[in-house]
Amino acid sequence: MANSAVYLPLISGLVGAIIGAAASVLTIYLQLKSLERRDRVHQAAALASEERALLIDKSEKEKTKLILPPMSLFIDHYVSLLKVVEKDGLTPRAIRRLQARRDKLWDFAVQSAP
Repeated sequence: MANSAVYLPLISGLVGAIIGAAASVLTIYLQLKSLERRDRVHQAAALASEERALLIDKSEKEKTKLILPPMSLFIDHYVSLLKVVEKDGLTPRAIRRLQARRDKLWDFAVQSAP
């Protein structure tokens, strides 16, 4: 009985240290995921802004009327594109799937425009 009284605080300390270490590792992992997501959205916003500006410039040079969907759809497309690049790589199938999704959303946005 005396031996178990000695080991109980040691075991408690060891379990506490393991839990603390696991919490630290989990916190670091979640921070990295959050940072990756923020960076991806930042890159997508820069790409979307550039594409939108190019479309506006092209429209002005060609003197054509241009109805653009909201900026959020541009950003959504580029976020999806960057996720595919990071996860699976760009394949013809992935590009077709992204383009079909983009076309569907853009058609809806343009038809809903005032």
